[in-house]
Amino acid sequence: MKILSRRADTTENVLGIESSTVPDSDSGAPRPHRVATRKLCAGVYVDHAFRDRAMREIYDDRQRRVAPSYGFDLIPVLIHARHAFSIAVLHDTLLLATVVAAVCYAPVAVLFIAGALTLCYATVSFGAMVWGYVHYLRERQTFSQLQQLHARRRVIFWVAPPAVLVTAGAGLAMVIGFPQGVWPLMGDWRASLSILLVFVAAAALHTACRQVLLRQVRSRPEGAGPDQPRNVRLAEIDRQQRHPFTVHANFTPFVGSGRIVREWSFAQRLVKAKKLIAEQEEEEFEVRPFSTRELVRRLETLIESLAAEEDEETQIAGLDVTHRIFVAGVNAWEYRDDLETTPSPQRFEEIMRRSSALGRHYLTCQVESWQGEIVTTVYVHVSLQGRMLYLQFCACALPPTPREYQFIEETAGVGVRGFLTATVERLLDLPELLQGPRRLCSVPRRIARELLDQHGGADAPRRGRDVGAVASLRERQEDDELEEFLRFLNASPEADGSYFQLADVRKHIKIIERQLIAGVTAFLKEKEVDTGEFTARTTAILNQGVINTGDGTVNAQQSVMGSQNTVNRGSAEDGD
Repeated sequence: MKILSRRADTTENVLGIESSTVPDSDSGAPRPHRVATRKLCAGVYVDHAFRDRAMREIYDDRQRRVAPSYGFDLIPVLIHARHAFSIAVLHDTLLLATVVAAVCYAPVAVLFIAGALTLCYATVSFGAMVWGYVHYLRERQTFSQLQQLHARRRVIFWVAPPAVLVTAGAGLAMVIGFPQGVWPLMGDWRASLSILLVFVAAAALHTACRQVLLRQVRSRPEGAGPDQPRNVRLAEIDRQQRHPFTVHANFTPFVGSGRIVREWSFAQRLVKAKKLIAEQEEEEFEVRPFSTRELVRRLETLIESLAAEEDEETQIAGLDVTHRIFVAGVNAWEYRDDLETTPSPQRFEEIMRRSSALGRHYLTCQVESWQGEIVTTVYVHVSLQGRMLYLQFCACALPPTPREYQFIEETAGVGVRGFLTATVERLLDLPELLQGPRRLCSVPRRIARELLDQHGGADAPRRGRDVGAVASLRERQEDDELEEFLRFLNASPEADGSYFQLADVRKHIKIIERQLIAGVTAFLKEKEVDTGEFTARTTAILNQGVINTGDGTVNAQQSVMGSQNTVNRGSAEDGD
């Protein structure tokens, strides 16, 4: 169980942030090898798009910063992505050499094998399409999935007829037996069988290498230390993923945290508490009654107390409280010195005071549950502008890893059955086979990049250039991923994850939210600030059950609007 521990020799500094609450990018302390990390490592071997995205958007993109890796460690995933890319290149080299040699000596046999494999791919895709339509009609799924089925149908109808014609024509040419020695008509059944055997052997070799690496992933003991970076680029990625500054792109400041599921903010006037009930006039403070640092420190202590409970029953295991600065990618140049080192607590205090600066401070409360599969993150921003207390609360959630990556937990996934299944799938994966030549063309560029890595792992931020991270490796941006996340929020049986995983997300958000509100209320009373307006606003917030699904719709249950409205909770739990 993860419990925050404080070092006894750490003294409170100017900000009140102890060094253990600021992520140390240069720390060599072992980080646990979570289950989510193991599943993502397996994912790069079975999901070619995921592997290529890890290489293209994370490892190769030196101009953009790396997003924080919540719930997993990015380094072992990238290491295995490089292994997966290497064995794919080996497989492509064997196939390309075989095809080039066969075209020179038996072009008709090459056409026959190519047409036969394409026809097999079309047949398998047709069966999957039919099942997809049946599943869609039965489950009434989203319109986007119906569009994907229509797109697959069009591809099949465009691919299948030419494949039939090529296979039939090449087969007929081999049956008739045109005069040997005429190059375009060379080829027979023995040549076709030889080519097919080479294709099968290449697929089997690829799968065997993959299975060996998957066994290494699966046999790694839980809680073992992290894989060490093996070159300068991986070392730089490791440093950036743990840096306390998040450099984001576009309007996605909380990159790496998943999607926003709950958010609210308001401004509270700071007026003196009324000592007599008859007092009517509100009196503002001539001098601010407290500083942002004081309130943030109080909230940090309260949230940490939830993880420091000695009683296992009342403790929130996996809770971590840190301070994080968010900077837009186009403004990263202004913080280039901070990005190269670990900022001091005094630097955090300076940014916290300047709430209108380019960088924004957030108190980050994060709970990793289900061994890193579920990550719930709550961001709290505090500001004292205009003689008002401004609070922003934003809760994000990372859903579990895709269901197709779960096979690594099963013995059959890396056994003989898994080997045979993966070999056949590799042989019939036509889109992946067609990517082979392009992948081979990228090898010289990748080798050149590896040589350049010896002189630096990332490009320095430049003025006017957006170097912000667009998404983390766990945040895919495709429409199907958004729909998968919506299914998770709606507790759909088709979603990756379980009902209790979603329940834990809601539970952790509510606990942290109520602790924060209680902490601010007690703090304001201690500073003799009137809490009437704050209590009214927070009561309305707690009575609301708004889930932001991210698709333009809002699911509001038990909401209160207006100053005289009430809500009948019935037997339902508030906030749901």
